[in-house]
Amino acid sequence: MPLLPYLRIACVLVLSICAVGVEESRKDPEEDVTCLLQYSRQEHRTPGTQSLLEHLNSFGLGSGLWSGMDETIDGSGLSLLGTSSPSSHAKLNHFEIMGLYNTGTNLLHHLLLSNFGSQLSMEATDATPPKKGCLFWKHSSLSILKLKSPNTLQGCNGSVVGLAMIRNPLAWLHSMHRQAYDLNNCAQRENWLKIPCRYPRGTPQHTLAGETFPNLQTIYTKWTQDYESLASFGFNRSLLIRYEDLVMDTEGVLSQIASLANLSLPDDGIVQFQQAVHPTAVKANKNNEREVAIAQIQTKSYLELFKGSALATACAYLDRDVMHRHGYTDCDAVM
Repeated sequence: MPLLPYLRIACVLVLSICAVGVEESRKDPEEDVTCLLQYSRQEHRTPGTQSLLEHLNSFGLGSGLWSGMDETIDGSGLSLLGTSSPSSHAKLNHFEIMGLYNTGTNLLHHLLLSNFGSQLSMEATDATPPKKGCLFWKHSSLSILKLKSPNTLQGCNGSVVGLAMIRNPLAWLHSMHRQAYDLNNCAQRENWLKIPCRYPRGTPQHTLAGETFPNLQTIYTKWTQDYESLASFGFNRSLLIRYEDLVMDTEGVLSQIASLANLSLPDDGIVQFQQAVHPTAVKANKNNEREVAIAQIQTKSYLELFKGSALATACAYLDRDVMHRHGYTDCDAVM
């Protein structure tokens, strides 16, 4: 049963389709059914109807949202659209949401639209390739953009609000080992915690294509360090958001964003998820999805992947100071 018709029915905007190259080795990504996002068509292997139904029944609608996963089960990427203030008398606000794969960028966008929808209008697409006016792929390396395509970051000051997502690095590694999209070639191999990781040809940020990093942990550190200094990339207004805070203190994070962008939260309370857009989604799982994500954070279930020497290996290539600045202490046990 194709997924796209349900997206068309549920969404109130016309979905724009763009071509994005991918490596043949890319596997079918996780489900992430979210409306009002740009639908990026990619070459992919479409799973059978039964596997799609099993996935929906196992995880519920939009399970990728609360779990932090980023893309759709049928291999099609969901790129973010910029949002802006509806006031015709004030300069428009444009949100630029950033973050590595599987850090909750789609969850953040979903929550923005669900809670500030009446105050937002669609401004511009998450540009691939990047364009002037602070329009770029949400998973881009800001440092590489600044070095190789500096014009892209022009316009990130003024009305642009930069929102950057980060996540516990070990939970992120756990998620990437499960599904790393463009980086599956390094994230799902033997010795995956200590081998070089190369962004393939066809990566949406063309200046990132072909770039090689010593390991996944280095990618995490470099991106996080960029997000710690968003002002240096031209963002006069910005907020660095931990995935864990977005899940466990959703209203608190949305309140910070509302204050930053001069928006108002719903009077009747925040909306944590949209109504089902797929009839096979299990209601109980939809309603419990956030609770499951909270339990996984609290129990640190991601550490099950790092048994024996694996934890020490993972931590050996992580920057402890960066981790500590954001309250991540899982590596302290092996210091």
